[in-house]
Amino acid sequence: MTIQDFDAQFDKVLGRTRRWEAFRLMAEELIAKGRPVHIVETGCARQSENWNGDGQSTLVWDWLVQELGGSAVSFDISPQSVEYAKSKVSKAEVRCIDSVIGLRQYQHTELLDLVYLDSYDLTDGIESPTHHLAELTSIYPRLPSGCLIAVDDCKDEQRGKHRFLRDWLSSLGVQPIVRSYITVWRKP
Repeated sequence: MTIQDFDAQFDKVLGRTRRWEAFRLMAEELIAKGRPVHIVETGCARQSENWNGDGQSTLVWDWLVQELGGSAVSFDISPQSVEYAKSKVSKAEVRCIDSVIGLRQYQHTELLDLVYLDSYDLTDGIESPTHHLAELTSIYPRLPSGCLIAVDDCKDEQRGKHRFLRDWLSSLGVQPIVRSYITVWRKP
């Protein structure tokens, strides 16, 4: 499998969205491993064909593990969203659980290649950025070196789910490898 296969599958639906740059970089990095990959996601696809809205990342991860092998697990607190996502995937596992609890309980962190955080809808206040920081800190110490960490809905430097998480990672000396609507880091 190559990045061109990914492009052929997703360019039509994601290619002109604000998420394309980061999705493509994450896919390229995962494909380059040349082995089965392991992905954990918070928040799941919840509405048909909503590529520009919620991004449909669950469907992207499902496709990647179909092609590359490995595993994808998504944690979401909404029973309706979980049922919808389950109906759209064949390989990804979708669990109805609070994302912070799901990440804390996740057993195989040493295998993870990507942690994708997108559970709590973006808020104007501190609720969403605080929640995403709680998600990352619940799993970060157990992540292997090289694991990608991505956060969706990063509107700009001061508005987005990444706000507190970005500052926390920066305090650890970890800088983003992509700064866009999805911000991506690599754990040293």
